[in-house]
Amino acid sequence: MNERRMMSGAAAILAALVVASVVLGPLMTGSIVFRMSENAIDQYRGSEVISLVLIAPVLLGAAVLGWRAHASAPYLALAGALFCVYTYVTVIAGQEYRSYDGNVERSFPLFAGMIAVGVVIVVLAGRQIAIRPAVIPPDRARNTLAGGLLAMSGLVGIAWAGQILQVYRGTPSTGYSNSPAIFWLIKLLDYGFVIPVAILIAAGLWQRRPHAFEAGTALACFASLLAIGIGAMIVSTTAADQGSLPIAYAAGLILAAAALLLIAARLIALATAGPRHPETKGRMAPSTGVTHKRAA
Repeated sequence: MNERRMMSGAAAILAALVVASVVLGPLMTGSIVFRMSENAIDQYRGSEVISLVLIAPVLLGAAVLGWRAHASAPYLALAGALFCVYTYVTVIAGQEYRSYDGNVERSFPLFAGMIAVGVVIVVLAGRQIAIRPAVIPPDRARNTLAGGLLAMSGLVGIAWAGQILQVYRGTPSTGYSNSPAIFWLIKLLDYGFVIPVAILIAAGLWQRRPHAFEAGTALACFASLLAIGIGAMIVSTTAADQGSLPIAYAAGLILAAAALLLIAARLIALATAGPRHPETKGRMAPSTGVTHKRAA
C-alpha cells in the first residue's frame, strides 16, 4: 500500500475515533468523566460539537479525496490531524487528577491512540505535500498569508502574556484557579509550537522559500479549525453561564467560522492549482512513482 492510501486509511480511522470519543464524552453519554472543573468541561463540550460536525467530516473527506489522489487531501488530513493532536494532548495532560472525581484515565488508550494516529497522518500528509513541486503563489497571497500568520502569533502571544501576568500578580482568573493544568498546557503548546512555527513559515514566505506557501496553508487551515473550536468553547461556556446564547452573538461566531473556512479553501486552491517552481520539479514521488519533468 502506498503512502497516499496509508494516509487515507489513517484519516478514516481517526475520524471514527473522533466520533467514538464524542459519543463517550461529556457531550453525549458521559461515560468518560473528566477530572476538571465544570467550566472546563463546558468548554470541552463546545469543542466536541466541532469535533463531531466539522473535524470528523474533514478527516473523512480527506480519506475519500486521498483515495482518489486529489491534491487537496493532504491539507485537509494535516489540518484535521493537527487539531486532534493538539486537542487530545490537552485532554490527557490537562486533567486535574487529584482535585476532581472522574474516570478519564481509563480512556487513556483511546486518546493516546488518537494522538498516535494523528502524528502518523501529519508525517504522511507532510510527505505528500513535500513531494509535489513547490507552488509559486501570487505576491499578494504570499504576503497576506505571511502577515496573517504573524498577526495570529502576535494576538495569541499578547493575549496569553496578559493572562500569565495576572497569575504573576496574584490575581488569576477563576478558570485558572479551577483548572491550572489546562491553562499552562495551552500556553506551552502555543508558545512552544504554534507561534514559533508560524513565525518561521512567515519568514520563509517573505524569503520566497519553496514549499513555504504550502506549509503556511496547512498551518492556516489548522489555525482556522482551532479558532472555530475556541469559538465553540466560548459559546458553550456563555450558554451555560447565562442559560442561553444571544442570537447576534451566535450569528457573529457562525459568520466568522464561515469566513475562516472560505479563506482556508481559497488557500488550498492556490496551493494545489498554482504554477510551480521549476527548481523543485523532477522529484520522484515515492508513493506514486510519478516523475515531474523539468521545465524547458
